[in-house]
Amino acid sequence: MIHGNPHRPMLLDKYLEQNNLKLDYDLDYLADGADGQTFIIQNEERRVLKLSVIFDWNNNLLKDFKNVSDTLNHLINIGDPNFAKVFTYKVLGTFYRSLFNYERQNYVLYFYTMQKLNKLSDDEKKVFHTILSHEDKNLKKDFSDEKIDETLHMLSYGLDFDAKGVKLLCDGLKKSKIQHNDLHERNIMKDDNGRYLMVDFDRCHIKKGKT
Repeated sequence: MIHGNPHRPMLLDKYLEQNNLKLDYDLDYLADGADGQTFIIQNEERRVLKLSVIFDWNNNLLKDFKNVSDTLNHLINIGDPNFAKVFTYKVLGTFYRSLFNYERQNYVLYFYTMQKLNKLSDDEKKVFHTILSHEDKNLKKDFSDEKIDETLHMLSYGLDFDAKGVKLLCDGLKKSKIQHNDLHERNIMKDDNGRYLMVDFDRCHIKKGKT
């Protein structure tokens, strides 16, 4: 059961109900994302549920979902200090929708439960907006240690943020086995200790040679 959703849900009534699916959780609506919706799990204070969809573009559905599945299994079984903890995930099924040109497009509907984190401050968002590569817009920035140090030093004069923590995440992402593929400030949160962590794993894959 879903509680507290203030508007027509992006996925639930359109995909869950259409396919006669139910989630075995009592949920409170939290937020929309590019690839799904996030919910607070009632009676699970420090966990959230992310309901996600992957659409078949250019006949790459199996490959795209395998990348996500491999990533989620890695985070569940091994973990990564640069990413939020993932506890479980489940595939709800493969379905199809009708497009405007009467063609059918397949999609996979799935969810995962993960660590509940805290939002960035406005200053922290500005910092990560400045240094990250914004892969969703095909905009690649200089991610070198020298450039990051220079940028953080400059930003420290006007913004309040943990420069060491930002550098720790940037260094960790370079060494991580996971390629996030959607580096953006909206996909970064922080734990109760203030450590910056990546969220939103729907476009991730395991780097070649890193399995």
